[in-house]
Amino acid sequence: MDPVEEYNALATVYDRRWRHYADVSVARTLEALELRGDERVLDVGCGTGVLLERLGRAHPGLALNGVDPAEAMLEEARQRCGERVPLKQGEAEALPFGDDAFDVVVSVSALHYFSDPRRAISEMARVLRPGGTLVVTDWCADFLAMRLFSAWLRTRNASVKQIYRAEQVRGYLELEGFENVAATHFRIRPLWGMMRVCSKSKADV
Repeated sequence: MDPVEEYNALATVYDRRWRHYADVSVARTLEALELRGDERVLDVGCGTGVLLERLGRAHPGLALNGVDPAEAMLEEARQRCGERVPLKQGEAEALPFGDDAFDVVVSVSALHYFSDPRRAISEMARVLRPGGTLVVTDWCADFLAMRLFSAWLRTRNASVKQIYRAEQVRGYLELEGFENVAATHFRIRPLWGMMRVCSKSKADV
């Protein structure tokens, strides 16, 4: 199934079904952000808007934006976040924003769906201002259980393209000029292995 079709179908039940997973993955992503409170933030693959809602509550002065290819997920995000958060339908490999548009770009649990992850991260770097912060959180192939799960899942669900090792994602960031890229592993329940890869752009270090 195409990822957009899958998540359009799941949109109304996604938060209930994956609440614990979303809570932990979003919390670990937010831990990597050091915010003044007035930054321009983009969530790539924003889904139902859980991360955007939490950022808005904690920092009302942020200029929050989200993009996702699944319109039904965006509708859930609109209901959650309200009119103050602009949301656009679009693909990570061709973000509908200008260069240097954001101070912070985040992407949570989306990389394994991207047809071209290298291109997607290049696009995230393009829309990020010099010195801005990029955080990518996703399933991680450094865990044997996740490699086995991913291989099984791809036989049943073609929307999952591939999962990656933290060093692969670190390499994608370094190719875009990021330095001091930090990679962290964590688990959501015993078998669900995740990574968080983050950095500031080269121009600011």
